[in-house]
Amino acid sequence: MWGITLSDANNSNVSYNNFTGLERGVMTFEGYHSTIEKNNFWISTSIAGEDHGNSTWKNNYYMAYDEEVEGCYDSDQNLVCDEPYPLYGGSNYDNTPYNTPSGWLKIKHYHLERFEDTHE
Repeated sequence: MWGITLSDANNSNVSYNNFTGLERGVMTFEGYHSTIEKNNFWISTSIAGEDHGNSTWKNNYYMAYDEEVEGCYDSDQNLVCDEPYPLYGGSNYDNTPYNTPSGWLKIKHYHLERFEDTHE
């Protein structure tokens, strides 16, 4: 079961959601210019997102892609995986997947701490 299906949807925005208790999160089908960003996918399968359209996926957290054993390395410790998260169903990726839930809220605090550490 999908949390959200965007079929023939253009210029849609799916943001700030928690997808839990589902087999799959968001599927886009034949739509264009939609954005899926800043969502938490608490889904243990590798199909948190499926893209058959031309959507932009960015800054999401994927429970099945948040540890090194799953392929998420964070060599610069900026809370973002070094490699993109591959979406099922096509050739699209989330190029900036977070390795921590709601990472977009924590990243500002993280950068401020690093700035203060280097400017003392």
